[in-house]
Amino acid sequence: MTNEQIESILGKGIETNGKVVKKSPAEITEAICQYYRIGKRSLLGDSRTRPLARPRQVLMYLLRTELGLPLEETGRLVGRDHT
Repeated sequence: MTNEQIESILGKGIETNGKVVKKSPAEITEAICQYYRIGKRSLLGDSRTRPLARPRQVLMYLLRTELGLPLEETGRLVGRDHT
């Protein structure tokens, strides 16, 4: 993903005292749902169809790259087993 795509989904970081505040996993999940116009239940559900798989992959990517979450935590948040 490019920085422009990430900013399009997450928006620009909010600066507080010169520091960029990172979003929480819940905020990133909500941003993905809004961007792709899908419900949270669908995003985190079992379906493997393309309209849901891509947003789910983007969510996992952003949780890893933006928040630095380990694979196990990312999998747990998305309802997948990455152990």
